[in-house]
Amino acid sequence: MDLKNIINKTVVTPKSKIWTKYIRFILPIILFLVLGMNIAIYKIVSKNIVNNTMEMAFQSVNIQSDNISNIIYRYIDDLDVLKSYYNPNDINGFIDKTNAMLYNHTNEWAYLRITTPDGQTWTNYTREDTVNTKIRKYFREIFIEKKDISFRMSHHTDIIKDDIFSVTIPVKDNHNGEIIASLSSTFSTKKMDQMLEKLKVHGHGFVALIDENLNMRVLLNDCYNTTAMEMEKKGNEGFYKLCHDFINGYKTLGRGEYYNQKDGSIIAYMAKIKGTRWFVCINITNSALNASVRLTLKIIIALAILILILIVISIKIVTDKYVLKPLENINTLATDLSKGELTSSDRIKKAKFKSNDEFSELYDKLLTMQDHLVDIVKNIKEYTEEFTDKTMDWAHSVRTVADDAKTQQTAVEEISESMDKIIESIKETGDKSQKTKDDSESIANDIQEITNSSENSLIYLKNVLTKIKIINEITTRTDLLAINAAVEASRAGDNGKGFAVVAAETVKKVSTSLCRYKPLLW
Repeated sequence: MDLKNIINKTVVTPKSKIWTKYIRFILPIILFLVLGMNIAIYKIVSKNIVNNTMEMAFQSVNIQSDNISNIIYRYIDDLDVLKSYYNPNDINGFIDKTNAMLYNHTNEWAYLRITTPDGQTWTNYTREDTVNTKIRKYFREIFIEKKDISFRMSHHTDIIKDDIFSVTIPVKDNHNGEIIASLSSTFSTKKMDQMLEKLKVHGHGFVALIDENLNMRVLLNDCYNTTAMEMEKKGNEGFYKLCHDFINGYKTLGRGEYYNQKDGSIIAYMAKIKGTRWFVCINITNSALNASVRLTLKIIIALAILILILIVISIKIVTDKYVLKPLENINTLATDLSKGELTSSDRIKKAKFKSNDEFSELYDKLLTMQDHLVDIVKNIKEYTEEFTDKTMDWAHSVRTVADDAKTQQTAVEEISESMDKIIESIKETGDKSQKTKDDSESIANDIQEITNSSENSLIYLKNVLTKIKIINEITTRTDLLAINAAVEASRAGDNGKGFAVVAAETVKKVSTSLCRYKPLLW
């Protein structure tokens, strides 16, 4: 595997690799952190919601109890003013006077009732009243129990055909302190209902104004009159006992819980009205409270999802800008380097890094490496060109040497052929020399025979002459061979010296042999 393939395998696509790692590893961590943070926030917020709801409920019932108390005592103050004008001997005159006073009064009076100890009643609305007051609560409390104030829960009256509240005070004789009458201020339930409206609970639950006998003015969908016992019978288990315990207790604020078959557990927040034994009660179902908590949870989850999306988008933007984009440039540069394109990334050089970080340093080092590679390639190119020139010179020299070698080879081949010829000639010369020797010995024998036999002398002489011719011919040829060997030896230079020596020796031996037989020939 070559270097290019290795680099190509190490070059990655940053967007497909790093972002996948971010999503695979960082996102679960973020999810875990956000989930943990949401659980912690939810517990804290849900606890705060319950505590805040409780605190707000107590504040609300306490504030509205004060407001209701103020409304009641405003009417009491008006009655204190009116009773100073009471004249038991001129009740009609008192009624006329009170009508004139109440006409421009800020309080919205329904009517004023005047009651005497014998049970006779009058109103400024109808004059003489036919109601049997002796069975009324206020008559018992004022004339029998001798109380200073009597409050009556909302009730229906046929005089104005509406529901009213009433507060009654005694009128005493200035001389003996005996109760000579009672004045009752009756007013519409509108003001009290407005107070209950301000305490209205959204969802399940109700608001109530309750007296000491557990008679109630209830606001559920509408305002109406009922009792705690009736509420108990309608499925509010434990409500009557809760109200009874609170009204007979010493606390001004209270909290209790009872159960409704339809709405489940209900929490009651109660506050007593100052100067009375009445109290205001806010009843909130746990489901409504849990709905608030669930709403908070939904909001937290929505915010968590939004935060998570914003975090992912932020990571994406930051990663693209400060990680993936630099890595893409680095990757492109590395890819160009892996492909051997050392000058194709000029466009990337223009994309300068705005921050001095590790990516910028890496990119600068890659650019420096690219510059070094370019210099190395230039140097290699120069060395290659120089080497090419020298190689061409070497090739020329080699060709010259080859030509010389070829010439020498031809010469050697010629010398070899000449040597073969010389060897053959030498061999032939040796054979002829041997033959000459044999002939010489034969001639000597013949001469001996000539001397021994004169009659064969002429024949032997002819034979001698013939052989002499042969010897001359051999000598001539030997000289030619010697000359040829000398020529070839001169051509071959040092390699031919041996041939020259052999040729000279051959000529010498032949001459010696001829000289040896020369006297015999003459």
